[in-house]
Amino acid sequence: MISLPYRKVYQIFTKLLINIGFNMSQQALIEAINTMMPFGKYRGRLLLELPEPYLVWFHSNGFPDSKLGQQLALMYEVKLNGLESMLAPLLKRPSVYLNNEGK
Repeated sequence: MISLPYRKVYQIFTKLLINIGFNMSQQALIEAINTMMPFGKYRGRLLLELPEPYLVWFHSNGFPDSKLGQQLALMYEVKLNGLESMLAPLLKRPSVYLNNEGK
């Protein structure tokens, strides 16, 4: 369950996601942003920490046909719409990468 200070953030974010075609549960959203990238150059980073150009590459070349692919597609939309700072408080650990990238 999301704590009270972040409940409003979640509600706003959920409305934004529905407007761009995503409909997911609170738990699925939290799981997606806290999932680690399992392969590639950014292996070990949280999906929310992936650089936008990396996600744009996946968008152009095709996301994996899996749960991870759906999560990467969600992160693409998050980055495209500049919403990562809105979700950062829901990370289970502080993000070094988001702060260093000026987000």
